[in-house]
Amino acid sequence: MLFSSAFQNHIYYRIAGASVVFLMNTINMFRITTSLIEQLPLHPELKEFYEMGLRGRYVTIWNMMIQIVYTGFALTCDLSTVLNKEAMVPNKIRTYRNTLFYGLLFPVGMAISAVFWPYFLYDRELILPVVADAILSPFDNFMVHGVVTMYAVFELVFIPRETKNDLYSPIKYLSWFNVLYVLTIFFTRYVDVGMWAYEILRVTEGTPWLYLVIAHPVLCCFFFYAVQWKILDAIWQKRESLLEKNL
Repeated sequence: MLFSSAFQNHIYYRIAGASVVFLMNTINMFRITTSLIEQLPLHPELKEFYEMGLRGRYVTIWNMMIQIVYTGFALTCDLSTVLNKEAMVPNKIRTYRNTLFYGLLFPVGMAISAVFWPYFLYDRELILPVVADAILSPFDNFMVHGVVTMYAVFELVFIPRETKNDLYSPIKYLSWFNVLYVLTIFFTRYVDVGMWAYEILRVTEGTPWLYLVIAHPVLCCFFFYAVQWKILDAIWQKRESLLEKNL
């Protein structure tokens, strides 16, 4: 009975999780920006990063924005349900909430962790140089590259069940996201700033490895997009099995 009762109240878990992640990301955004400005006089090497606008070229920042937008939608939908004000939230908003989760938040969040940590543990200078510690503490690093995965899995467990009748919309968002980011990477290097956002791209430039490094996170995104449906099926089969036993 404890299991079934918990899942009957899963909306409160979602509200709690979304609230924490929304506050965490908004506060981190503010702290990273203020720390960068404060550290510029002490770390001249950060001046290039700041003045050339490289902050917006990092996929981690993009993912933080995805999480802020998604948790905003999630809180709007779930709080309206708890407060019996569902009529105030259009169905399109609820549908978009699910599309945003399946198409961006879960696959991108999982891919970021899957790509970042192996590089970071092998040679952090390739992905997050030591100088970044001036604006991003080890705790902050874990929050933006680790908690993203934890929240993605948490939300996948408790999100309202979604049929797979319309897979076009989520994968369309994921495809456009990857196309836009890859174009941003090349635009930053060859048109705008004249440098790569990540050191590993500079190291592999001029070799076939460059395209493999760029393709790696893209392939991870689509891998986790496909895997999430398998995980959902397993979760709901287990849930339904336990509920039947409790009847």
